[in-house]
Amino acid sequence: MTEQPGNPLRVLLSAYACEPDRGSEPGVGWNWSLQAARHHDVWVLTRNNNRAAIEQALAANPQPRLRFHYYDLPPWLRFWKRKERGIRLYYILWQLGVVREARRLQRMHPFDVVHHVTFNTVEVPGLLWLLGPPFVWGPVGGAQEPPEALRSYFGGRWYRERLRVWRKRLSRFNPLLRTAVRRASVILAANGETERRLLALGAARCLRELETGIVLPAADPGGSAPPDRPFTIMWAGSLTLRKGPRLALDVMAALKGRGLTFQAVFVGGGPLRDSMHKWIRDLGLEAEVVLLHEVSHGAMGRQYAMSDVFLFSSLHDTSGNVVLEAMSHGLPVISLDQHGVKDMVDAESGIKVPVRDLGQVVNDLTDSIERLARDRALRVAMGQAARRRAGDVYGWARKGELLQRIYRSVVTCRLDGVELARSSQPTAVNTPGPPSSS
Repeated sequence: MTEQPGNPLRVLLSAYACEPDRGSEPGVGWNWSLQAARHHDVWVLTRNNNRAAIEQALAANPQPRLRFHYYDLPPWLRFWKRKERGIRLYYILWQLGVVREARRLQRMHPFDVVHHVTFNTVEVPGLLWLLGPPFVWGPVGGAQEPPEALRSYFGGRWYRERLRVWRKRLSRFNPLLRTAVRRASVILAANGETERRLLALGAARCLRELETGIVLPAADPGGSAPPDRPFTIMWAGSLTLRKGPRLALDVMAALKGRGLTFQAVFVGGGPLRDSMHKWIRDLGLEAEVVLLHEVSHGAMGRQYAMSDVFLFSSLHDTSGNVVLEAMSHGLPVISLDQHGVKDMVDAESGIKVPVRDLGQVVNDLTDSIERLARDRALRVAMGQAARRRAGDVYGWARKGELLQRIYRSVVTCRLDGVELARSSQPTAVNTPGPPSSS
């Protein structure tokens, strides 16, 4: 079609993971689809097992510009996704198989833009750049690496982390990845590590943009627990090694050793649940630590409202949706100064500690929590700043406006008034995301 200002474009969006009212990758796929359809006619390719939830959501809240097409591999190949190790292989096979369906849709509705959203791993960009229209990829993450200084928290599984790191580093030799990077009109990078990896692969048009977003709760809870409750620290996430729950417990033990009165609430399920109970006993934290199963969205909101600070101890993470949730509920965030959270949290909305060695990390995290525990005015001010930052910088509506500009830019070959290079010798055009306080 001939681009005219204001005319909706036809967009094909690939979202392997896409479900309403979910976090992580499924929520990312769903929300980016909704935002793309605010201004354009959008066709979404996703998996058939997402159909029921999607159709229920669309029946309750119709989206006339949003159409879903469902594709899955033949039944004899689906057994791969039944085990965690097989998900990656199944995803790669799905990306190969979905090209035929995409070409069928392209013949029916000649697309102006093709956009790959999920999975948002830097290693597997999919093959929809083969279709011909301008290709947008991301937000993409996955290039971040766990810090060597905290390797003891991985125990005997550290070797797996190193294998994962080398697998990602060696992906630069993958010709399909390199071609996708060169063919992409714009790539959205979810964090600095991924941005640098993409630029090293030859990306000419790389924008920093977090893959997740937030809708602010209707009311500001005030960022402080009720006065009759002890100072409350909240931790939430899957109980896996890379989320760092043992690091968080070591910080709790250090706080107790300093004589601080507090309660720590851990919310989440996962393979380390039994280990968590043992660690809590071994550290003598039975009176201070409450371990909750995964809870509903509403219950999570209530838990945020009853907490004072949020501790994010993830050892490596593209970003951290729980960080945005905590910020949106007026909680200051205490975290490591790395990966996606490095940009998400600034000096006004939380405290980030550098990673040099294990003892220093535990001590600095403990100091940060104790500082906020003893200074109510500071933590309330930080909580209010966190809520403002979540809404102003990471609101989903803002991402919809960004997509509008990006889609128009790749059709007209302009981005924010800057001519984009399209030669075989690309010029990097990098628009950074929110500034980091580091």
